[in-house]
Amino acid sequence: MNNDVILGGAADLALGIAVLPAALIGDITPNFVETTRSSETLGGTRTQPAGMFETSELSFTLFVPNMDYLKNVWADLYNAPTAPQLGGNLVFGSGSCASKTPITGNIHYVCDDNSNNDQHFYKLLIAMNWNPTMNQSDGFSVEVMLYAQPNADGNFFQLGAGSLTEPVLWNAASQTWEAVAS
Repeated sequence: MNNDVILGGAADLALGIAVLPAALIGDITPNFVETTRSSETLGGTRTQPAGMFETSELSFTLFVPNMDYLKNVWADLYNAPTAPQLGGNLVFGSGSCASKTPITGNIHYVCDDNSNNDQHFYKLLIAMNWNPTMNQSDGFSVEVMLYAQPNADGNFFQLGAGSLTEPVLWNAASQTWEAVAS
């Protein structure tokens, strides 16, 4: 394996069945921090990893092309338009139930032809945060916060190949890993 090049570049982010293109995403920041246990021993304090996450979240900056595009993030809040109106709306409020059903997440580098460098999140809950950046120098953007939940096996995320037997790519529409066409 060649270690001369550092992993990076344009990446798409799949959230549930929506795929957000690299051209609309700023920083993506997964933040998973293992909790620790400390014990006072006769030799002093001993601290060790506890095998559980104290922090399990993912945040990213979304550059917003139009308000209707936000349906790709907060699908549960979206009210679809009826003809002849083209754009829908999202209503945030204390009675709203935004993304209370967990969705999958997958970060994939655009130039990779397989999942070997993917970051896959089994279950994410999207927070109903609205904190847009609006100023004279930057594009309209919003910070999106997601909270990872364990799957049935207790796992939060997977780094690297989606299959150990063949090259695959994540298909957001079908929510499955699919073999790379030869």
